[in-house]
Amino acid sequence: MLNKSNIGGEVRSNSRAALDRGDQLDVESAIVIVDLQGLDTPNEDYELEDTESQVRESSPFYESATMETVHRLASNLHEAGVFSKATMRKYDSQCLKALSPIEPQDIKDMREAAGVSQAVLAHILNVTANSVGQWERGVRRPTGAALKLLTLARTKGLSTIV
Repeated sequence: MLNKSNIGGEVRSNSRAALDRGDQLDVESAIVIVDLQGLDTPNEDYELEDTESQVRESSPFYESATMETVHRLASNLHEAGVFSKATMRKYDSQCLKALSPIEPQDIKDMREAAGVSQAVLAHILNVTANSVGQWERGVRRPTGAALKLLTLARTKGLSTIV
């Protein structure tokens, strides 16, 4: 059982003082502040929830469900002014999955399954029809925003980006 009187009061007060001074907090200190915000009653007991019951499949955009939770917490702390943009960029690079390349045949199969021409797919992705043709032949690979949109289309369907 946890209660407000036996949960890192010293950590909380040190973290709160650091926040009041405008210092950047480490993740553990920030989590302590966020977690303890709702503990208003001095000796109210709280049971830790079974984390295995909360295990779920992670989003296709995160390394794992845990990384998704960490990233969402970091985003909230960034919005609250606790984390700087530079710190948030570190969380982005560590928590979000790197885009994997899409094979030429996968691009062609996705386009044909949606029943669109190379020109229509090019219009959807805001690239030239020549680029789509080169991707499908394996001459070039999609990068940047086009790769991100194709990854989204592969995961959720082409209709999600139209």
